[in-house]
Amino acid sequence: MQSTASPSSSAGHGDSTSDSISPQMESYLSERTGGRIDQAVLQQQYSTQLEAKLRERDTYWEQKIEELKLSLASVQGEEAAAAQAVARTAQAEAAKAVLERDAAKRLVTELKTQLAAAERAQDRLDALNEELEQSRREWARERAELSGALSQAEARAADLADNLALLSAALPPENPHHHMEDDDKREVTPTGCADYDRVCRERAVLTRQLQEAKMALADVKTSWSGQIASLETQVARLSRQAGEEGSERRRVEIEKKELQEKLQSAAAELEKTKQNLANSEAKVVRLNGEVHSLALEVKSLRSAADHAAVSPSLYTI
Repeated sequence: MQSTASPSSSAGHGDSTSDSISPQMESYLSERTGGRIDQAVLQQQYSTQLEAKLRERDTYWEQKIEELKLSLASVQGEEAAAAQAVARTAQAEAAKAVLERDAAKRLVTELKTQLAAAERAQDRLDALNEELEQSRREWARERAELSGALSQAEARAADLADNLALLSAALPPENPHHHMEDDDKREVTPTGCADYDRVCRERAVLTRQLQEAKMALADVKTSWSGQIASLETQVARLSRQAGEEGSERRRVEIEKKELQEKLQSAAAELEKTKQNLANSEAKVVRLNGEVHSLALEVKSLRSAADHAAVSPSLYTI
């Protein structure tokens, strides 16, 4: 650096050639030119050539600096655009994962609420069915007891009425409490024998009572047939109701199972969303690291460019 700068400085002061040309070069030139050396012209030519080379070198380094600046700007722009695009993509994925997680949480909450409501409704339905069945059994038992008591009372009253009718018919006709039905009287023919006539009257009353008992038995059979048919209808209705309740129970069980499956699916989806969110966060962290490394690289390139810009200036000095 000092040797290249010394010719221009020596030319400015107008000193001898020994300041810029070595003795060997001066001797060589003297021999070649026969001792006719124009020191001023030689010094001027040397200075001109040196300045031209310096200008050429400065121009070269300025072009290199401009190229480095353009390359640095291009690299910075591309890297920044790529980093921004990747960051936007990662942010969009993270936002999407957050939305999916929130939606999955809401779905899980709704499914849990529906499942709890279905379980409460099922428990309430079971309790009502049990209470209804118990009330039906108690009512049937009380009705059977009352019906049995009424039948016994009616049978007792009928027996007493038959006994009273038999006693009234057995009394002598002149007795004020004697009483016989007209149909019974037509069946009896007085013979004058009190005992025989009494037996005939009793026989007529018993015959009529037997006929009435047969008719009552036929009515009872008819009534029982109707009751049996009604019971069969009730049994069929209860069977159908039990089948419907079983179908309803199965439907509730199926819905409960479906809700549980949906809940499990939603839980799995939530876990998947959490994993995606964790992956997105890790990706964002990795991209931040890459952006940081790119920033360091850009900083190093900028330092190199600044150093390259400083070197020619030192060279010109």
